[in-house]
Amino acid sequence: MVDATWLPAARGPVAVVPPDWEIADPAAPRCRGEVVDVVGDLVTVRVLGHLRLRRVHQVAAWTGEEQEEGA
Repeated sequence: MVDATWLPAARGPVAVVPPDWEIADPAAPRCRGEVVDVVGDLVTVRVLGHLRLRRVHQVAAWTGEEQEEGA
């Protein structure tokens, strides 16, 4: 379950899903990213050295569990 009160913080580690997925979907492939910026409900994250733009409902706090690469 996704914590609706959680908001990403700049430079914090997050779990990121690919476009067209939601973090609440347990089948969604995830990878670790680093928050670069948050503006409204848009989150810029760095994933494997590349910047990605996601909505807040597409990221979650990084828990350290094994996850997929390449979101």
